[in-house]
Amino acid sequence: MKNRIFSFCGVIGFLLASYLSATSTAHAVDAHHVLILNSYHAGYRGSDSLIEGIEKAFKESGENIEFKVEYLDSKQFTGASHDALVVNTLRAKYRTRHFELVLTTDDYAFNIAEKYHDELFGKTPVVFVGTNYFDSTRVQGRSSFIGIDESPSFADTLKLMLSLHPETNRIVAMHDNSETGELNSGAFNLAAADVASHITIDSLTGLTMEEVLDAVKGFSLGTLAVYFTSSIKNNAGTVISSNAALRSIAAASSVPIYGGWSFNLGHGIVGGRLIDLNSHGELAGQLAVRLIRGESIATLERITPSPNIYMFDYDQLVRFDIDSDLLPEGSTIISQPASFIEKHQTGLLIVMTILLIVVVSVSFARLTASRRILSFAHDRLLESEEKLRNIAHHDALTGLANRVLFEANFNQAVLRVRRSGLRLAVMVIDLDGFKPINDTHGHDAGDEVLREVATRLIGLLRTTDFVARLGGDEFVVLLEGAGDTNTTMLIGEKVIGHLGLPMNLSSGTIVHVGASIGIAFLRTDESPQELLRRADLAMYEAKAAGKDCCRIAS
Repeated sequence: MKNRIFSFCGVIGFLLASYLSATSTAHAVDAHHVLILNSYHAGYRGSDSLIEGIEKAFKESGENIEFKVEYLDSKQFTGASHDALVVNTLRAKYRTRHFELVLTTDDYAFNIAEKYHDELFGKTPVVFVGTNYFDSTRVQGRSSFIGIDESPSFADTLKLMLSLHPETNRIVAMHDNSETGELNSGAFNLAAADVASHITIDSLTGLTMEEVLDAVKGFSLGTLAVYFTSSIKNNAGTVISSNAALRSIAAASSVPIYGGWSFNLGHGIVGGRLIDLNSHGELAGQLAVRLIRGESIATLERITPSPNIYMFDYDQLVRFDIDSDLLPEGSTIISQPASFIEKHQTGLLIVMTILLIVVVSVSFARLTASRRILSFAHDRLLESEEKLRNIAHHDALTGLANRVLFEANFNQAVLRVRRSGLRLAVMVIDLDGFKPINDTHGHDAGDEVLREVATRLIGLLRTTDFVARLGGDEFVVLLEGAGDTNTTMLIGEKVIGHLGLPMNLSSGTIVHVGASIGIAFLRTDESPQELLRRADLAMYEAKAAGKDCCRIAS
């Protein structure tokens, strides 16, 4: 009897295992595989925004889409030899691997896909996005190609600038001399032709960071600037990213600077009719989903016009006394102060809670004449108030101070050290190697790493040091009563050493991260914003020097 039972259980176990195996295989087969050819490198803000938009569209579609990003690194390497290396790499990796769809971001990737499509990908459809000033004749006779045009709305932005600043007599275009930069410059000059008869059109290109800053400081009343630079080198040859350069340029400029791309918003441009690359990526992702679901390219619009939108920075509007009522209808304004309800939501919630408690307490008092209920409600109110205060001033993931609490403490620290005569240093910490952990092990693993970084920083630094997370993988430390340069440099190196120790994740995986650190000491009469900006630039110098090191701001 026992043998029969064991045999029966064995058969059931075999059938169950076979079912689970078949189900797992079916799920694997159901996945849609997509290859994304990224023209640039991981960390380049423009193409990262496109990828974020694509990924958002994939997730919201509900489809099981697995995508791989191949970075072609054309910002740092160019020429025929690099093209050959890229094609040979793609040929070796993907010639025999089938994808349902290929997505290309920016011009270089599209050029490669256009030239070698049949050899590398056969009849696989291609969705392109981020291609500048796309010539529709390039897809004539190419039934596998469809995509989104990327063309800046310089004419609309120039028209708006002149309406907001009627006293303008000179407009300066600020751009780099890369292939894309020259394309954008040509489009800008074409758009500016209508106003060139009564306004001087100049350009700043091919200059070092120091030379650009000198030129910007010389801008006179009646001058406006339009910024569309992807990167600038300083005199030492260090490459400074678009936004890092823009922050310094905007700080040195006494005139408004407008732009063409939304990723520069919040870093110094007033705004304009901007290309929002995240929205472009999302549109491309939605188009890809439609093809994956079986729609034919022949039934769709082959080239979607660039969907640009009017976007502005409230802080810059205030700085240059620009009336928001004069902006185009439907404009998006970032950094705008919260409404009365948003600004006082904690107080209003407390008042409403108090009123509710009073009503409830009176009702219960009439029914039961019990004070204990009122006491209980009062205690809950105090707890709710404390929780709301904590949520408003702390990072939900790490428990560290957030940007709001950091800025408040930063300003107070500057006032204290100026009264006491002590030194104040700011240490900006940006993690190295964090994105590969997110990409390889998932966002849960990335969150666990950020929490461990916060724990190590708190355990390592003094109780008088103030640690905050500004967002992403960027942290900042206020060193009030800092020692001399060498002592502070040793603290930075100690932080790098502790953060670089192995991290054992809850999944059993061991990962490593590094850190690039920029340190700046407060100067006489220097604003907190300028101090933080110098520390941020020093951090980028540390990254350019090979990462996992400290740099003291000059």
